Amino acid sequence: MMTKREESKLIELLDLLKKMYRIINSNYYSEMAYALKNIKKIINYLVEILEDETEDFKVVITEIKKAYEAMFIAKTGISEFSIWNEDYNVMYKENREYEKVEKKIRKILGIGRL
Repeated sequence: MMTKREESKLIELLDLLKKMYRIINSNYYSEMAYALKNIKKIINYLVEILEDETEDFKVVITEIKKAYEAMFIAKTGISEFSIWNEDYNVMYKENREYEKVEKKIRKILGIGRL
């Protein structure tokens, strides 16, 4: 059973992952297919966990952390993702937003810079 605080952390994580999915999907290129597939799996797992609420928080975070870290592989992983736009200001703003989301996810999962 999870505490309310732990449940709220998972809800926040779910929202951040959905946002990350939308950002990557709206700036899609083929190298991101693997990441999108895995983000979707993590989202589905979180939805299932939040409906059930019987899983141990630490176990859930450990499972998500493993899946999330696996997406940071050289040349085809999320670590290579960036948003490109002809308008520098738009590109800068969107990349900063993505970086904020990614940083918040890492903080919840207890992951340093990948």
